[in-house]
Amino acid sequence: MLLDFVRFVRSSDREAILAELSTFSVRDFIIREQNRGLSPYTVQGKVRALKAFSSWLMAEGYTSENVLSNIKLPKVPIKIVEPHTPAEIDLLLSAQNPLTTQGCRNISILVTLQKEKQLLLTQNNELKQTIAKLTQERDKLTDENLDIHNKLAQLKKQHQLQAELIEQSKRQYQLFEGFLAMLVGSPSVTKPIEDLIVTLKTLLDSGWHTSHKADDLRSLFIRTVMGDYLKCFRCLNCGASFMVNNEPHYKYFSNYYECPACHFHHKVIADDSFLKAMVSESQMENVRRVEEFQKENDALKPFEFFFGLPCEVCKQPVTEWAVQYNRQNL
Repeated sequence: MLLDFVRFVRSSDREAILAELSTFSVRDFIIREQNRGLSPYTVQGKVRALKAFSSWLMAEGYTSENVLSNIKLPKVPIKIVEPHTPAEIDLLLSAQNPLTTQGCRNISILVTLQKEKQLLLTQNNELKQTIAKLTQERDKLTDENLDIHNKLAQLKKQHQLQAELIEQSKRQYQLFEGFLAMLVGSPSVTKPIEDLIVTLKTLLDSGWHTSHKADDLRSLFIRTVMGDYLKCFRCLNCGASFMVNNEPHYKYFSNYYECPACHFHHKVIADDSFLKAMVSESQMENVRRVEEFQKENDALKPFEFFFGLPCEVCKQPVTEWAVQYNRQNL
């Protein structure tokens, strides 16, 4: 085995010394031997001999390391030996002479091998049945796991809905607390807070109910207290938030409002977060429409000059921005 490698090194006009025993030269040697058409088992045996020689060199101190430790043995084909068929075994048994010592020995070996084969076949069938059962159980567990996953997703969704309801109820309770605080601090309410609670409890016990939505009632309360003109702002300078219900007396160039806390006006921006918490969506839409109508009114302001002048069609004084006519009037 080693002589073949030495011949390979010398065939390349190199000297057969330990320095030539390297991973590169051994890989070239493996390729050369495989290309010669040698059996894979023969090539593997030669490489195994070289690896053993490299390990011996390191153990004896000739080299500081095992230079062929990274070389892997070439793969060889796996031969599957087919077992004898029952007919072949019967033929082998019939060929033995039970009257001789060697014949008795061969018959004993063949019968023992036959029994072991039957035992292995039985165990193989049992293993196949076990694998089939385990496969069914695995599929069942997969389906159960999927059902659990779907139920968990539904529970998470229900939990999220409940959390949203709790948060909404918490917000409504805080608004109700603010409502009671405004009632207590209002000069028009002369009853103490205990009497108000008794009154509310009386309404609840009598089965009092309303057909209006909670958002509509809250919006009605806000409009009653503060009016229809509502604006919310936040100051970027000091962080204060404030709400106004009237137009400013004088206007700045930015957004026309001054922060009541720090008196800055160029860092005040619109912020409807508090207003959205207090007023329903429909009321917010009404507020936006009022703003649009106000802008249209401001745009038509110069046409006030024509108020009182006679109309060219009906000769009546102009009293509105627009007059709707039907075909009969025309």
